[in-house]
Amino acid sequence: MQDARLPRTLFAVLAAGAAIYFSSYCAELLEVVASHFNPQVSPNGWQTKSAFFAVFVGASVLAVLSALASRALSP
Repeated sequence: MQDARLPRTLFAVLAAGAAIYFSSYCAELLEVVASHFNPQVSPNGWQTKSAFFAVFVGASVLAVLSALASRALSP
């Protein structure tokens, strides 16, 4: 069986780096941010900053859980 320490450590470092990176930009955003765009790349949907980051974190967690579940279910 392959040693899983390196991938787990790399994942933890990347997750921590992403958290630091995105939290540094949180303070720079306006209180209401564009969150949806039409085909002409003009904003047509807005969210509060806190809702935007909640959706972002939720999508990130869902992606990680999906990856872990697919790894656990693979033969």
